[in-house]
Formats: sequence, C-alpha cells, structure tokens
Amino acid sequence: MNHKRSDIEDRQRLDEQTEMLLKQFSVPAKRSKEEAWAALNSAIASQPKTKRRWLTPTITWTVAASFALLVAVGSLIMTHTTHVASAKGEHLAVVLPDGSNVLLNSESQLSYQKYMWWRKREVTLKGEGYFKVMKGRRFEVRTGKFVTSVLGTTFNVFARDNEVRVCCFTGKVGVREVTSGSHTILTPGLGVGSDGNTLGSVEKISEKQKGWTKGEFYFTDVPLDDVFAEIERQFNVKVSCAGCENRRYSGYFNDKSLSQALELVCVPMQLEYKVASNGEVEVNPAD
Repeated sequence: MNHKRSDIEDRQRLDEQTEMLLKQFSVPAKRSKEEAWAALNSAIASQPKTKRRWLTPTITWTVAASFALLVAVGSLIMTHTTHVASAKGEHLAVVLPDGSNVLLNSESQLSYQKYMWWRKREVTLKGEGYFKVMKGRRFEVRTGKFVTSVLGTTFNVFARDNEVRVCCFTGKVGVREVTSGSHTILTPGLGVGSDGNTLGSVEKISEKQKGWTKGEFYFTDVPLDDVFAEIERQFNVKVSCAGCENRRYSGYFNDKSLSQALELVCVPMQLEYKVASNGEVEVNPAD
C-alpha cells in the first residue's frame, strides 16, 4: 500500500514539475495578417545590406542547446501520462481536463495524457469507474482488448480479471473489441459484458448497477468468492473462506460497517465469521 502511494506522489510531483517547465515558454500575442506583414517588411527594410555575419561556435552551441530543449519539452508533453489510483477502502473522484468526471471504485487505476487531451479524449481503466462525460468529440475508455466510446453521457465500466462490463445510463455508448472489430451500441438501461475475449449479449440493467457509487453493492447469482473480494476492496481487509468454492450468492451489502456487511452475506449462506485485530476475516460453515 505504501509503495503504491509513493508511486502516486512521484507522478503528482512530475505533473507539477512539467507545469512549471511549460510556464517558462511564452506564446506571442496574436496579430492580424496585415499587421504581421507590415512588421516583417519594416524589419527587412531596417536591416544593413552589406554585412554578412557567421555564427560563432558559442552561438552555434547555444542554438543547438535551445533546439534540444524544445525537442525535449515537446517529447515530454507528447508522452507524459497522468496516473491516478484508488486504494482499498477508498472511492476517488477525478476531474479530467475537459471537466468530465470519473468516480473510481476501490482498488482501481485511471491513466490519461493530460497535455494532449485537446487532441484525443482517451483514458485507460483498470478496476471500475462511473463516468459523467462532458459533451464534445469522441471520448474513449480503454480496458484491455475493449474500447468504450461516447460523445457525452453517463455510464459505468467494470474491468477486473479479464472480465469487462459496460452499462449505459444516459446517451449512447459504443463498445468495441479491438482485435475482431465486433461492436455493439448501448442505449439507456442496457449493458453488455465480456469474458475478456468476445462481447456477450446485450442485457437490460437497473439503477442497482451503479449502486456502488452510493456505497451499495448488489449481487445476483454471483460466485461467493467475488462477493468476498468486493468486501476486501471496500473495507481493506483479507477474507479467507473455507468451503466457499462453487457457492453463489444473491443479495446486498453496504460499506457502512464491516460487521453488518459480513452479517448480510454470511447469515443467509449459513456461514460464521471472525474478525481478527490485524484485519483478517476468517469465514467457515456454521455448525
């Protein structure tokens, strides 16, 4: 956890240093075409006509160094990527350069090119995020082999362990598999999933699909191990469950209390749990 936080802080410092470097370069005020030609003609007329000057080695090296600096700054701008990560037990709100908003679920990562945003609105997501995209040109979310494309809408993207799910709540959302080119269009109330290789069938969804943005988690016939994995993310604990293999769960929990969440999951599944002082949770079948 500390190692992840250190990486995030390093990337934030790099962002700040890049901003300072960019401020050192000023852009001249705009002139009309007529004003520019008049200034150029005036400058040419005032130049001496008989002298020829050669660049000295010092001037040559100065010009070369300046050019190299410009190339370095340009390269930095072109390749610099901003990384944002949420820890276990944390939901993180992110505002993108165009004002679009992303709410990251626990243990999720988002990356994008801040200084090239004007050219392409694109983010890469690992984990889960709820997006509110400002209207404008195409906005893309990359998750492994799949690309979700919108112009301006609200939608949710889940991408963990080669599983991808996209749900549309307003507007239209396009989901494309990069290799085969297969794609589908989602309208409000529809979603689509994938096992990491191909798109599945479009299905109806409910508002519960974005319940996690309010700290509410709903499950319908989901492997019990996946439910405990979500509890681990939301409460930053480690859950071990004996005999949970091949068991499935339908139900709900919220992130207000670990003990309440465990009660809601374990009691209907006839399981008992113990929470140790180090944050580890042991789950076993009830006697």
